[in-house]
Amino acid sequence: MSASARGRTPSSRRGAATPSASAPSGAARCACKLRPGDQALLRTLMAEPALSCREISDALGVPVGSIGPTRARCIERLRRERELAGSLHETSGFAR
Repeated sequence: MSASARGRTPSSRRGAATPSASAPSGAARCACKLRPGDQALLRTLMAEPALSCREISDALGVPVGSIGPTRARCIERLRRERELAGSLHETSGFAR
């Protein structure tokens, strides 16, 4: 009887590698490569409950008017990190 016929998938075998709930996602791994200021901005923007621009400004010590442009640059750097990570993955022979 196959593993799937017994109600288990092949990846559920003992010792099979499965992603851990605590394992960082690809985006989180890329965010770790950003500058500390970018990381702080991302954490603050994603805070729950959401913070106002004034609260973010006060927390980070930056002018309110710089939050949007800084966020845009931060997101662009994050996007480039993800693209770089993806291209490295493809050239490593793991992507098929």
